Amino acid sequence: YCTKTPRVALRGGGPPVGAALAIRVKGDDLDDLVAAAQKVESAVWDLPGALDVRVDHVASHPKVRVEIDRPKAQSEFGVTPNQVSTTLLAAFEGVEVGRMWVGGERVGLRLAAPVGFGDGVDAIREIPMRTQAGNLVPLGEMADVFLAFGEEAVYRHDGSRTITIRSGVSGDFSSVELESEARR
Repeated sequence: YCTKTPRVALRGGGPPVGAALAIRVKGDDLDDLVAAAQKVESAVWDLPGALDVRVDHVASHPKVRVEIDRPKAQSEFGVTPNQVSTTLLAAFEGVEVGRMWVGGERVGLRLAAPVGFGDGVDAIREIPMRTQAGNLVPLGEMADVFLAFGEEAVYRHDGSRTITIRSGVSGDFSSVELESEARR
């Protein structure tokens, strides 16, 4: 097993549970692994009888990260990480501030930032944080706010990073025929 090049393993011949064909692509380098899995997926789509080809890899997407400079936040502004997270949660999810009766039913009153508030990294950097002295300071003064990319899920099999390509089989073919075509 070479750690530099992804390895492809065909899984089949078992009882009829799940997909008719399952091909595991294993490798250490995620970029190489994804590229190899895309080639295998394309090849599976070209197999006669392949149907509903699926890949278990979830592509990355950007997420906003907030990394608090703890020493600076606490010593210069008297702000704790808990205060930052509570402020961000209140801004984006809202906070229940009371209850009232509406049509014979008691409902919660939620205070939240207006729609569109905090859209984009720059806007999040400007979210005001209340200091220990009572002043308002932008979040960006005490934290790095940036977009980060990361995999949603990296599956492993026998300790190796793995992407599995699965395929069903159309009614005109059997799973044995599909597996035989894949092995060619």
